[in-house]
Amino acid sequence: MLEAIMKSDYKNKVDLFDSEVVKDQSIVFLGDSIIAFYKTNEYFNNLNIVNRGIAGDTSEGVLDRLEQIKKIKPSVVLISVGSNDIVRTKDSLSVIVSRILKIKEELESSLETSKIYLLSLSPVLREHEITNNLYMKHRTNDIIDSINQELVKNTTLIDVNEVLKDENNNLKLAYTTDGLHLTKLGYEVFSKKIALEVKELQIK
Repeated sequence: MLEAIMKSDYKNKVDLFDSEVVKDQSIVFLGDSIIAFYKTNEYFNNLNIVNRGIAGDTSEGVLDRLEQIKKIKPSVVLISVGSNDIVRTKDSLSVIVSRILKIKEELESSLETSKIYLLSLSPVLREHEITNNLYMKHRTNDIIDSINQELVKNTTLIDVNEVLKDENNNLKLAYTTDGLHLTKLGYEVFSKKIALEVKELQIK
């Protein structure tokens, strides 16, 4: 049932994105629910930010949506995806890493004047009373860290993972609503880290 709802929502979002008129040289945030739920206007002064996040998306889904991003001719693209691959695909970590890297490489190849940034996968908080186990499933910080470690061997990452963790290597309780998704405070920390790396973004 959940999967059917997600597929319906996914198609609706893709169709909506197709219908929207977006100005060239926008700043695009691309990815899964971390991006989809990101109210960027609350954290940045930029008026040209375009949100292309879809809850539940995987690196495979983002790869399939890249033509939409290319048509926008953005000045900057920030990619945040990969955590859902752990629970929604049966692929090995090496395959997941390769696909995430392919997203960045394909955008860099097609958008030669655009700046393409890749964010590290965010940490999670397991086995807490707020944890949504329906979404968490078998994703762990060990798996997430392994993906991030492989990514950083091959490309530059904006390491949001590190700033969101507590002393026990978990997503900090104050930063999460359900063990996966971010609170307003979590997004503030997330935004400040990104703005340090992306000069085009004007933090509020």
